[in-house]
Amino acid sequence: MLSGKYTAIHHTAEEIRAIYDIAYDPNTVCLNLFRTSKDLPGEYDLSGSRLLGQPITNISDTAFARYMKAIKASDWVKYGHDNYTGHTDGKCPFCQQVLPESFIADITACFDEQFRKDMAELDAFHGAYVQKTFLLNNLLHANLDELSPYIDTRLYEAKEAQLETRVVANLQTIDDKIENPEKCVEITDIDKLISEIDALAAQINLAIAANNDIVKHRGDKQQECCRMVWEEIAFLLKDELAAYAKNRKRITDAVDALEKRIRELKKENRKLTAEIAALNGKMINTGVTVDSINAHLIASGYEGFRLREKEGAYGIFEVIREDGSIAENLSEGERNFIAFLYFYHIVRGGRAGEEAGKDRIVVIDDPVSSMDSGALFLVSAIVRELLEACACSAELKDCAYEGAPIRQMFVLTHNAFFHTEITHDMTERYRYVSFYLIEKKRNISTVRHCVERAIRVSERDRNYNPVKNAYAALWEEYASADQPVPLMNVMRRILEYYFLEICGYGTDGLYRAVLEENRDRFVSSSGDGMPDYTRLHLAQAMLSCIKRTSSLNDGLYFVDESADLGQYKDTFRLIFEAMGQSQHYEKMMREMRDDPGGSALWAYDGEDRRDREGPFSF
Repeated sequence: MLSGKYTAIHHTAEEIRAIYDIAYDPNTVCLNLFRTSKDLPGEYDLSGSRLLGQPITNISDTAFARYMKAIKASDWVKYGHDNYTGHTDGKCPFCQQVLPESFIADITACFDEQFRKDMAELDAFHGAYVQKTFLLNNLLHANLDELSPYIDTRLYEAKEAQLETRVVANLQTIDDKIENPEKCVEITDIDKLISEIDALAAQINLAIAANNDIVKHRGDKQQECCRMVWEEIAFLLKDELAAYAKNRKRITDAVDALEKRIRELKKENRKLTAEIAALNGKMINTGVTVDSINAHLIASGYEGFRLREKEGAYGIFEVIREDGSIAENLSEGERNFIAFLYFYHIVRGGRAGEEAGKDRIVVIDDPVSSMDSGALFLVSAIVRELLEACACSAELKDCAYEGAPIRQMFVLTHNAFFHTEITHDMTERYRYVSFYLIEKKRNISTVRHCVERAIRVSERDRNYNPVKNAYAALWEEYASADQPVPLMNVMRRILEYYFLEICGYGTDGLYRAVLEENRDRFVSSSGDGMPDYTRLHLAQAMLSCIKRTSSLNDGLYFVDESADLGQYKDTFRLIFEAMGQSQHYEKMMREMRDDPGGSALWAYDGEDRRDREGPFSF
């Protein structure tokens, strides 16, 4: 159960994704930590920055100095002095005239010692500032050389770019101060910005450390991620799970109570069953069984003997003659019939004791041996009754049969008439009926399941009855005939048997009813509008064969081998329609479709018949 395996803990989607993105990405690697300003080597003296906010001027009072100040050329003169003194061989670098011997002294006198010291300190500050900011920018920018898509460095990049901009602006300000020492300037403070960048780097280092930990323990982190997901699901479903647990306990308690009650009822049932069995042994109405068996004996024509209860022996029967004497020397058929009737009543629940009311599996092995036709017909009807009771159990429906349910039946016989009587329409009950043929060759018995396997996807396996009468065999031969002469012979025999012997027509009456009264059925129009008498001539040939004897003749009614078999069969069908017997034709053809010997294709009926074990078999 979910709540039993995982604790309900709330995890945000961001927390889960922070682990999932890295743990399940095969391209993630361990990252280097960001460096901060504290990682810069050495110390830098930036005390010269105080000079930026105060003017640096020359306080010399010579005439030349006053002249330079008047024309505001002190800075220009100093620049020329610093760069050209000693490099022009005593000449002016502009006009190339020889300078006076006092020129250097006059120039030097223009600038006092403090001025020179301040300017030197300002130059030193400029150099130190350039060096420090250069190294700092390189260090901070190098942190961005190795980035991960799962670590947000956008704010850090913005601050680092802002620092570079401020440094450039400050260097321009310092350069301006050096060029105009008397000018007061101010640079933008970068220490606070550096501190902010260091703080961002520290936060990013926490994310990098988490990233590296996930990469180093990828498998464990994947399991942790799954656990977090299930914990979140348990958290979201905690109310539903609590309600489920409550309902489950209620249902489990109810089931336990019912199971306890079932055990009590079973125990009580066993006790009552034993009592019923004991009472059945004392109270069974044997007279009903005797009366029923005697009624069956009379119905089958056995009037010379009957059954009665043996006096003084409860549950024992004896066979007596009409004069009351014990019947002796009963024939085998009579003994078998009485035994079958007694068996029938046992199957129906006529036995006392623990077996009363139990489900039945019935096996009947050739019950009509040595019986006459009357007894055989009655036995067939009784077996048919038992089969219908078994069919009711298979189809899960109520039936008129009273007695213990029959769950499965096996019927074995050598008698073709008995087989035909009890298997009428059984091939269609393919869901729970099976046919088997037992053959013995070379003293070895084999059992063959009478089922035709499907050969097409749209087909299904189907039963077939291995026992056929002569008339059904003729229709099977008709369905499979592929030559005109054999087909004509089979059709002639079917027409003779059905219309002459069964329906009672005479040959002339049949000929007149088909060819004269129903002539139009056999005449159709050809493509050019002329009447087509082909089927009429075929019908005449078929009926002419009936009018003659069935012995071999001299070929007077020879049938052309090139004729169309479809026309033959179509004409044959029209004869049945003309005589109002189309239902018989359809019935026999339907049986051929249900039989593997038939020529018609088997149609898929939506039922699956493969690998079934029927409740009764033949």
